[in-house]
Amino acid sequence: MIGARASGCYRLRMTTPDFCDCELDLHRLDLRYADLRLADPRALERLRQSLERYGQREPCLAVACAGSPQLVLLDGYRRVAALRRLGRDTVCVEARAVDLTVGLILALTRTQGQAWAAIEEA
Repeated sequence: MIGARASGCYRLRMTTPDFCDCELDLHRLDLRYADLRLADPRALERLRQSLERYGQREPCLAVACAGSPQLVLLDGYRRVAALRRLGRDTVCVEARAVDLTVGLILALTRTQGQAWAAIEEA
């Protein structure tokens, strides 16, 4: 799936064999970790306003799971929620063809100084 023109992927740019940037339909994301993130309505509203004004600047991070047409979203749950509030049906995703453990390590290393709540880190 990664590297091929997948259904719902409008723009695809391969940079390495295990990496691509694509614009993906929201329904193609597996949101299995959504319940582990803390809700912050004010931050979500600020992000919604920013996305409305400037568009999505930072891609979400997702990994491909064997045997599934969906990508598991690891980083970008707030962006996805804000895009849904705006009525958008696509999201820019950095898709990695790595196992879930490596993907989670990548998600932790790219927080760009944004601290996670202690419960999210656990």
